[in-house]
Amino acid sequence: PRSTLFPYTTLFRSKDFQFLLDELERLNASDPFFAGRLDLDRIGIYGLIYGGMVAEMCRRDDRLKCVALLEAENLQVPAAGLQKPLLTMNHAGSPRLAQNQALFNKATTNAIWLQVSGADPHTFSDLAWGTQVPWGRQPALAIDACLVWFFDTYLKGEEKSFPTNQELINVNRK
Repeated sequence: PRSTLFPYTTLFRSKDFQFLLDELERLNASDPFFAGRLDLDRIGIYGLIYGGMVAEMCRRDDRLKCVALLEAENLQVPAAGLQKPLLTMNHAGSPRLAQNQALFNKATTNAIWLQVSGADPHTFSDLAWGTQVPWGRQPALAIDACLVWFFDTYLKGEEKSFPTNQELINVNRK
């Protein structure tokens, strides 16, 4: 079952992310093409469905500045919460709402938790951009607008208005 594999998977995915961040630093320092070209002070991360462990990655690694969770589960909710910008999105009937709300509730600032009406778990993936989308493309456009706003705000320092797509419901911010 997934519950017995989760610690194993989390350990190796954490090491994968650690390797990736270390490799980006190496490339920025000494690669003939990339040296000095990567902005490593503005790295964000997002997790989709089973990617909830990225919140813990963001909490532990100072190189990660913010985290977005899209219909994510397998969250580790630290007692002190996540002290970095956080965006969590779920579809209205999601079984993952409680986990995402718990992480949002422990956040002290720069946290957003919301639901996307008209969405299902597939809307948060690339399936939402396929040719035959039975639930419509509007929920996916709302998700995209939130992600662009979030990363532009917390990685680029841009001051834009929060998206107003009608599919964004139960928006909570602190």
